[in-house]
Amino acid sequence: MPSFLLAATEESSGGLIDVVPGLMIWTLIAFAITFFVLKKFAFGPIQKTIDDRRDRIQRRSRRDVSAGRPDGDRGCLLASHQ
Repeated sequence: MPSFLLAATEESSGGLIDVVPGLMIWTLIAFAITFFVLKKFAFGPIQKTIDDRRDRIQRRSRRDVSAGRPDGDRGCLLASHQ
């Protein structure tokens, strides 16, 4: 029998696939702490930045359409390069 099959059938301790309840609990605790810290300090400001950017793009798009430039800045750039 090939050696890699023998190694796979042998019981080994400390492998990567072994279920260790204590380690699982500490991993869940560390994940929960990290999640709550990120939720409190990071997710809010990131979401606010995304919302502000979306609003700014929509305002610019509406302004360009009302000014008669449906293609916005692309028309200006295209005209300047021709």
